[in-house]
Amino acid sequence: MPGMPNVYIKPAHHVQTAPSLELTDVTVYYGATPALDGVTARLHTGDQVAVVGPNGAGKSTLFNVIAGITRPQRGTVRIYGSGPAGHICVGYVPQRNRMDMRFPVTVRDVVMMGRVGKMGLFRWPSRADR
Repeated sequence: MPGMPNVYIKPAHHVQTAPSLELTDVTVYYGATPALDGVTARLHTGDQVAVVGPNGAGKSTLFNVIAGITRPQRGTVRIYGSGPAGHICVGYVPQRNRMDMRFPVTVRDVVMMGRVGKMGLFRWPSRADR
């Protein structure tokens, strides 16, 4: 087993009484294999967080639990004091190994998306960009 993910938190400079996200003793098993085992964390608005671990350590499972996609066998998840189900403030972009070919985008569109960092968000592409 690769081990569990590590969660590193750099607290924000301000003091906040209630956490934005609170995980308490969160445990998830896939069959007999633990993906998360007793994960506990309190995050406040403005905290900087890194979730680090090798492939198979449970990083994606952790985010699935926070988003309400995966239910833990034990423990609780609280977002602004309530469970993740129905919380519109939770955004989630899953990992995909393949592209849905029905997605209406051309090769040129994808290349131009990659150019945004150099062009700027609100600038029209130059001849060189095209």
